[in-house]
Amino acid sequence: MNVFLLPFVLALHAEPQAIILGGGKAPEDAVAWEKRWKAVEPILAGMVALAEGYPRRNASQDVAGLKAGFHVVLLGFCSAEELIPRLEILKSVYPGVYARPVEKDVPGACPTLIDEASVVQSRTLSKDGQRLVVTIYDQRPKKKEPDAAPTLRSTVLALLFDKSEMLAVHEKEDVDYDYKCHLGLVGNRARVILDQSCEAIDWSCGGGLESFATRTSYAIHGSSIARDERTISEKGNPECDQ
Repeated sequence: MNVFLLPFVLALHAEPQAIILGGGKAPEDAVAWEKRWKAVEPILAGMVALAEGYPRRNASQDVAGLKAGFHVVLLGFCSAEELIPRLEILKSVYPGVYARPVEKDVPGACPTLIDEASVVQSRTLSKDGQRLVVTIYDQRPKKKEPDAAPTLRSTVLALLFDKSEMLAVHEKEDVDYDYKCHLGLVGNRARVILDQSCEAIDWSCGGGLESFATRTSYAIHGSSIARDERTISEKGNPECDQ
C-alpha cells in the first residue's frame, strides 16, 4: 500500500491498529523476521523506540481481529491517529511492514517517535537480489532553553540488505547543527545520489565555512556500500584571510 494513502484508508478504521513486521505460516518465519528487526533496531534507536516487550512473536489467532493461521512479529499497537508517522519510519526500512485493525487496544504499546522523527525522502536500489535504501530523516530536538530558536536535525541513513532481507552493512551521516541545509535524493539504476547545500546559521571569521555544497553517491558494490562524496562548492569570506 502506498503510504500516502494511509490517512484515507485509516480514516475508515477507528479500531486500534496492530503493526506487523512480517511473518508466515510457520513459527520459523516469525523467528526469521524477529532476527531481521534485531539487526536494524540499534540503528533506528535514535529515531523510534518500541514499547517494552516488543518486538513480539504471536500466533495471529491469539490477536482478536487478525486472520488466523499465521505466525507474525508485532511491533506494537497504535490508534489510527498515532499510527501514520510511525508506520512511515518503519516502512522506510522494511516496506512490507503493515497495519491491521484489531478489536482491543493495548495501552502503552505504541512505538515512540524520538524528537518528532519523520521521513523526508527515500530512494531504493536493487542489484543481484540485494536492496540498498537511502533515506533522509528530520527531527526536532527539544529546546534546551525556553527562548532558544527551534532546531532541526537531519540524518541520512543508507542500509544494504542481503537476499534474505537481513541487514548487511549501513552508513549513517548526521547533518551539522551549525548549518541550515537542504538535502535531496535522486536515483537511477546504478546509484542513489544525495545532494546537500548548507549555509552557516551564525557565521563569523574562524567559524568554518560560510556555505558549502556536496554530492554523495551510494551504490551496491559486492556485499558492501560504495560511498563517494565530492565537494561541489565552498565559500568562506576573503576578508577573514587579510
